[in-house]
Amino acid sequence: MPQIIGVAAHAGRDEWVSPLLHLRWRSLVEVNLLEPVPNVPVDVWIVTIPKGVAPETYSEWLQRLRAPIILVSYQPRAASALAGSVPMIAFVCHPLRFAEDVFSLVYLAKQRTAGTKVLDAPKAWREQLRLAA
Repeated sequence: MPQIIGVAAHAGRDEWVSPLLHLRWRSLVEVNLLEPVPNVPVDVWIVTIPKGVAPETYSEWLQRLRAPIILVSYQPRAASALAGSVPMIAFVCHPLRFAEDVFSLVYLAKQRTAGTKVLDAPKAWREQLRLAA
């Protein structure tokens, strides 16, 4: 299992982000989106795109990350378009899928050699989220 996890989120991050990030990582490096990337060796980056923000807004910033990236976005299909310009993206996934599979995603991202996999949330999950809002 990767030991050092980098987390990039916006300052007013969604409620679901914080509890997931303090699970079983040896070390956690946190940074706000668009801030300078710390010069710390990270095994895997978890980057959360704010709801309602176009993923391409962060394209240039994402290119600075030097470890495999799990890109978490409410718009996974739109975010997957970044894979062409950001080769370190290992997974693009919906927050519900990320919450369900966080350990597997982090492990697989670290093992990845090439390519990007898009994992949307099943329609039933998204419907439950919409009804809860």
